[in-house]
Amino acid sequence: MIKIEQNTTLFASIEQKISGKNNQFSEILAKVEQFKKDLEEPGPLRLAFKLNMDKIKEKIEEKRAELAEIFEVAKLSGDEKARTIASIEEMLEAYKKQLLEQMQAAKELEDEKQAQKSPSSKVDVMRAFAFLDTKNATQNKAQNKQDELLKSLL
Repeated sequence: MIKIEQNTTLFASIEQKISGKNNQFSEILAKVEQFKKDLEEPGPLRLAFKLNMDKIKEKIEEKRAELAEIFEVAKLSGDEKARTIASIEEMLEAYKKQLLEQMQAAKELEDEKQAQKSPSSKVDVMRAFAFLDTKNATQNKAQNKQDELLKSLL
């Protein structure tokens, strides 16, 4: 009789594990189906753009929380808090611009790589290096502006 109870408990445990795995599988399947739907409706380019913009928004929110903690916004009040928040928003706008430029540069580099793979296209290496130098200079300027804003607030 004890063995039957132990087996029943064992079977119940196995059934729960299988049920849990089925639920996980169902959730994953639903996410895949949603991704497929998102891919079909707006098209792959728009979906890629949307996903990139979502990543940028996420990074900006992380940076906002980080800056709010650094500048101890919660402890401030009145005009000081408003000025600090305005400065943080300026920094975030510069950060967003930098992220967009990085995204554009990555896309253009990927386009260049694709062009290299096709036998009929010619790649001007000097033009690619000039492009990278320009992007790096722009990113450095944006970073310097952020640094200056940080220093002025501290």
